[in-house]
Amino acid sequence: MTPSKWFLVSELPLNANGKIDRKALREIAKMMDLPLDNVTSRRLSPLERKLEDIFVRAFHLKSSPDVKSSFGQLGGTSLGAMFAVNLIRQEIFEKMDINLLFVNPSVQNLAAALEPLISSVKSDEDNQEDDVDFCIRPCPSWLIETIGILILAWQWLWPIIFAIRLNSLFFQVIFVPLMHLLQYPMFMKLLGESYWQYQDRLYSWRYYRLWFLRRQWSLNTYWLSHLLGTPFYNAYLRLCGAYIGNGTYIYTYQIDAPWLLKIGDGTYIGNEVILSSLTYHDCTYALHETRIGSYCSIGARCVLHDRVDMHDHVLIEPLTTVTGRILGTHAKELLPCIMSCRQSFFQLVAIFTITSIHALILKLSWLAVHWLPLWLSLSVCWLVWSIIGAGISLVLLRFIVGHIQQNFSYSLNSWKFLSQVWLRHLVLSSFDPCLSTVFDEFNSFTPLILRWLGASIEPNDIKIAHFVPLLLVPPNLLVIGHGVTITSDVCFVPFDVTTNSQCIVSGQIQIGHRSFLGNNCVLRSGVCLPADVLVGCLTRVDLTANSMKEG
Repeated sequence: MTPSKWFLVSELPLNANGKIDRKALREIAKMMDLPLDNVTSRRLSPLERKLEDIFVRAFHLKSSPDVKSSFGQLGGTSLGAMFAVNLIRQEIFEKMDINLLFVNPSVQNLAAALEPLISSVKSDEDNQEDDVDFCIRPCPSWLIETIGILILAWQWLWPIIFAIRLNSLFFQVIFVPLMHLLQYPMFMKLLGESYWQYQDRLYSWRYYRLWFLRRQWSLNTYWLSHLLGTPFYNAYLRLCGAYIGNGTYIYTYQIDAPWLLKIGDGTYIGNEVILSSLTYHDCTYALHETRIGSYCSIGARCVLHDRVDMHDHVLIEPLTTVTGRILGTHAKELLPCIMSCRQSFFQLVAIFTITSIHALILKLSWLAVHWLPLWLSLSVCWLVWSIIGAGISLVLLRFIVGHIQQNFSYSLNSWKFLSQVWLRHLVLSSFDPCLSTVFDEFNSFTPLILRWLGASIEPNDIKIAHFVPLLLVPPNLLVIGHGVTITSDVCFVPFDVTTNSQCIVSGQIQIGHRSFLGNNCVLRSGVCLPADVLVGCLTRVDLTANSMKEG
């Protein structure tokens, strides 16, 4: 083979045996191979950046290539060239020809060749759009949507009616959630939903298949919340067509197309993360895969959308929007933290116990009010169930779940994490309707309940819109001063998870006097807010806030 480049070095690197160190030689080659004009070169155009990303994926490059180098100089093969052509056809130019790539083998030359072709296609499309009457747009079908709503109501109600007639508490606890959950993959097979990404017009037949499945998934979110963070949830996602690796912990059910989800081994996905494979356009919609590598950690309330392709060992901070391709770091391969059979059995028993408590409370509530008229008995039964359920959940949080250490560091498959973190999440997910009904909307007695649970709180002029998010924080890690206002959907993150599946608590979450927390803001573990601080909506507060000066 004829060398394409020559590098002059003062001496060759040697290892301990006096031989040439090949690893060090490769590092020198990487450093010397960086083009000198990268620093002073012009900014890449959007088309060049897209082609650069395609070259990295098609030819399996470890870093961004030189835009002036051909794919042959970068180590590309004819098979990689075919892959690159397919990617260009999917993402940039549908009429891409492989001869155009061989004639223009570099990113810069290919971008220059494609730009006039793309411009001509866009001009033709613009001319066609000028002739289109924009008053004629896709319209929803009220008939199809009405039939779909009736079918959704029927498939949700029939297991409940059937279980009530059998009059068996054990059967009700098992049968109703099992039937609700199994109907989703059954309807997937029945409707023939594709396991691949596609693009179609709004309100088409395929659109309404997706519409039906998404609403059926939303009806099952209450049952799914009991399975979060367990191997049973991973198994259910696999049943729905997803690829889930070993030792993966998923704490979100906000997934619009589970059959397009691919997650590697040892990955953690936090609470309320949105995994979206659906993209809407003017008159069309598109479905595409969401890929997450191994040993990644995605914080609470992140949004992953628009063709996410995340590599291994990626750490995403809470409340972050992620799109496209995310490169990871080259770290040492670890064994995934997999639950043992005893731990999985503990989770199964806990889930069954919680659902049995709900069924028992509901039956007792109905026995107390069944003599009333039906229109009145249903509402009174709901109220009685909410009050009793809220009381039982608070007792469980104080005497069963308890407190947590202020400096906590355990793996996600440890008994400490299961009994103190996962169990708290299960109780709150299950009793959330009860607690929200009784304690939400700025009640004056919620600060007193927090003090009873063990939080350090001054119950003077404290206003809390949503009570449940505060309960996600172990009470000994919560300090609230007087005059604090906490608005809707504030997210408290009492712990962080590293890429090696370690749960770390950095300390207490302290909120200073007269502070105001806006809607949907996020407070992380160890945050210490000074007094008189206004936190805006959709704001993430990290440990850097601890350096703020009071006043």
